[in-house]
Amino acid sequence: MRRAVELKLAPSEQWAGKVESDIEYGISCSDADALASAGQMVTKALGGASGEAFRAWLSAEVGGLKITDPKPIEAMLSLGVPILTTNYDTSIEEVSGYTSVTWQDHARMQSVMTGRVGRIVGHLHGVWDRPDSIVLSASDYSRITSDAPAQALQQAVHAMRSAVFVGFGSGLDDANFGGLRSWYESTLGATPHQHFRLCLQSELESLRAEHAQENIEVVAYGETYADLPEFLASLRPTSLASRAPVRRVDPLDAALNGYAALSERVRDESILSDFFPDLEVRTPDQLLIRPVLLPMPQENFSSAQNLAPAVRPRRADPDKDALSASVMVVAGEEQVGLTSALEWLLHARAQSDRSLTPMVIDFRALGSNIHPLSSVLRRQATSNGIIAGRTDPLPPIALALDNFSGKPERIADRALSDLREIAPAFLVVGCRQGEEIDVVTLLSKLGLRPALRYVGRMNHADMNALARLAAPTRANSLAQRALELINREHLPRTPFTFGLLLTVLMHGETFMAASSETALLDAYVNVLMGRGDPHEDARFSLDAHERSDILANLAELYVERRVGSISQRDFTGALGDYFNEVGWDENSHAVFENFLKRRLLVARGDQVAFAQSSYLHLFAAKRAVDSEEFRATLMEKPLYFSPILRHYAALTRHDARLLRSVDALLDIEEWAELPSRFFSESDAESHEAPENLPEMVDDLFDRIEASVDAESDEDEQEAQALVRAGGPAARDWLDRIDDSDQHPFPFAEIDAASPVVKLGVLAGLVSTVLRDSELVRDLELKRTVLRKTLVVWGRFVDALDADQNFGQDAREIAEIVAESLGQPNAQSAEFIEEFMEMVAALTSFGVMSQNLSSRKLIRTLSDVMADPDFMASSHGAVMGALLAFDIQSPGWASFFASVQREHPTTTIVGSVMTRMALLAYVYQEPGPVDLRTLEDFLVDQWVARFRFSGAVAQKDAIERFRQRLRRMRRMSGNRLSGGETMFSGAIEGNVSTSSTTGSIDA
Repeated sequence: MRRAVELKLAPSEQWAGKVESDIEYGISCSDADALASAGQMVTKALGGASGEAFRAWLSAEVGGLKITDPKPIEAMLSLGVPILTTNYDTSIEEVSGYTSVTWQDHARMQSVMTGRVGRIVGHLHGVWDRPDSIVLSASDYSRITSDAPAQALQQAVHAMRSAVFVGFGSGLDDANFGGLRSWYESTLGATPHQHFRLCLQSELESLRAEHAQENIEVVAYGETYADLPEFLASLRPTSLASRAPVRRVDPLDAALNGYAALSERVRDESILSDFFPDLEVRTPDQLLIRPVLLPMPQENFSSAQNLAPAVRPRRADPDKDALSASVMVVAGEEQVGLTSALEWLLHARAQSDRSLTPMVIDFRALGSNIHPLSSVLRRQATSNGIIAGRTDPLPPIALALDNFSGKPERIADRALSDLREIAPAFLVVGCRQGEEIDVVTLLSKLGLRPALRYVGRMNHADMNALARLAAPTRANSLAQRALELINREHLPRTPFTFGLLLTVLMHGETFMAASSETALLDAYVNVLMGRGDPHEDARFSLDAHERSDILANLAELYVERRVGSISQRDFTGALGDYFNEVGWDENSHAVFENFLKRRLLVARGDQVAFAQSSYLHLFAAKRAVDSEEFRATLMEKPLYFSPILRHYAALTRHDARLLRSVDALLDIEEWAELPSRFFSESDAESHEAPENLPEMVDDLFDRIEASVDAESDEDEQEAQALVRAGGPAARDWLDRIDDSDQHPFPFAEIDAASPVVKLGVLAGLVSTVLRDSELVRDLELKRTVLRKTLVVWGRFVDALDADQNFGQDAREIAEIVAESLGQPNAQSAEFIEEFMEMVAALTSFGVMSQNLSSRKLIRTLSDVMADPDFMASSHGAVMGALLAFDIQSPGWASFFASVQREHPTTTIVGSVMTRMALLAYVYQEPGPVDLRTLEDFLVDQWVARFRFSGAVAQKDAIERFRQRLRRMRRMSGNRLSGGETMFSGAIEGNVSTSSTTGSIDA
């Protein structure tokens, strides 16, 4: 009231008098309605929950409250029971280090009330730093009493558990608890759960009379308020009291207890915990992989991988850092595994020095008291048995201070002052990337010289290591499948993302074989939304299906505006509009915060965006399933909205209209003028077969086998050297790739793009729609679309081959690979030229495989390849044969033979297809018919290069060539399993194939 008067916000001169009168009457007569009326007047004058004056008042008057005696709170905490409060302040949180939850967050409040989640204080009437949660005025009380889930939760907990009311004056008579007490009278009379109200001895008689007809027993705790802590301590269960540490904990026991607490923390946080039957005995090193630490931010590190080897930066060694550094600052972006990195470093240091006690403190849990870090640290140390009493000296500490920030300045300054006094033997500070220089500067003022590291992205080796923790026998296949989705959808290569994908893959075997990435992405997002969470009760909170519908409707707004982010005001406004349309009484701000916490959305300043562009595309596709009008909007610009339509096709799988629409986009003649090196006639001429050709064949194959053996030995030696050096990370391709997310919508229209971009988007869209429309029953439509699509993929080869930017990038990659192979200059130059000769075709094949390959297209493909008119086009025929190669259905090799008959002298047949056939023949496991067909294909390709003097000479040469082919296959040793190709998986043992294909071609 005084604040409103000071700010001249009082509506009249009589206003203050009326408020004072209501307050005095409410207090003297214990009338909650009068107090609520006064609260209503004050709230309105200060502008309500959204008013700046109201927020400032709460911050100053409630947020600024100081704790003069923490003993009553500490006594309550010692009981180990859920704590609920009607107070607006965060005194309990300041003493305990707990976090806050309000009545608006039904799901988390349910968890607190049932005791399922600890270290959280439930605020039944709101908390000061969330003004919209405050229950102060009459309208606020009306709002909470009409909130069915909030009321049901309060009623449920008192029906199931005993409650102890501490420190209530007329609080039990307010509008909220008054209804609850009425409910008690009619419902709980016969329940076995007794409730208790604590009071002073002087209040006992009057309060017993007040509660005489209720299931609430009144108990006096003493003559004065100072008696409360001792009384509460007497309620502590004997089993808890017996676990209290003895005075002066032995330093070795302190270190062991600290390590046990760290291990329990890591176990609780592990995403893969479901797959460890022995979880309770696992240590941090059995649950965490070595963190990826870089000397610079990931973006800079990736760019610098193209530098010369002498100046190329390498990853930092986390083992060395943990053992040799005394102070570290580790910076990371959101959701990159910063906390896990700190825990791993702490574990490594504690294991190397068993005298150190590891402890993790979250800076966000620090209060504003004079010693924020010391108080939380000592409280945690007491709780974990590291010290016996809060004032005992601390043992040597290895401390991880997570989520540190220079703001709020008062808390940061006091925490740093505490840090000087604590003087941990090892300190690692985690902060958000962008704040690391300020953090280093602050620590430097304490005389510390921290080593600065950045959390980087995972590469193949890291992913395989994490997969091996959960599924040692399937690690490679799981990691490969997860990486496919990560790359395609531009997901961050972080332990959280990868671990969650592993969880989805291991729980759903169908996702391993699913051709569409949409199914796996949808399952991944469903986990984020909480689908299948057994602790979630849809009666009291939004369920995963409802959250999905909300985000789908919001995605439509982003699409209509063609933006990747909108203002927070527009976002919460759109949420409010949605809730009005469906008739839900939900709090927009609380739902928004829930989406942020679930990592579905991100807030950057005032802007709100989907956490990944792929999430926006997926939810927009879900909206298109339900809204014909929105679907029509997408189809007006199908190439522009192709990422959304791809997901839509996979979600529906039976929309023939969409398939017809994309078919109309395939104007093959538009691309007929592109230059075509691959699909033109080869200029190589046959020449006279020398008389010693059989001997030359033997010599050729002898050199191939010797070369392969030598390279295999080199590969093995190199692999062992890399293992000794700490793994293959130094030469991992993913280290060179920046996984930054892309803008959800192109900045320019696709029609204005280069031929290679336009063709790629077109072929990718039509292919995925065709592949995922397996339930469409119009077979002729499918055949028509597949014919055109294969021709377009052939044209894409031409466009890619002619694109100068692609050529430059490809040559750069070839040079990097040649350098990594460590070959002499002449061989490196030969490798680069061979690479450049095939790269456009193999790249196109890889993209086509990713978008079109499906066993459900085998019959359609067979029908198309049996059409003479179609086979007359080398573009379509070759790409059809390559698609059959990728699907690996029995009889696929016959398509190679068909193309060879129709286009024997086409360049791509003699180069790319011949190499692929040779690799399949030597290293794969085709059926006997396909194996013989491949052998005949290779023999015919080789024979066509010569003109023989007679049939006998030709027969002898063919027989010698065939025998050596068969011998090379027998000697190859490692084989891929059925259905795999050299392009879909790697051969264990790093078998080299470059010499094989290069020498045969020569």
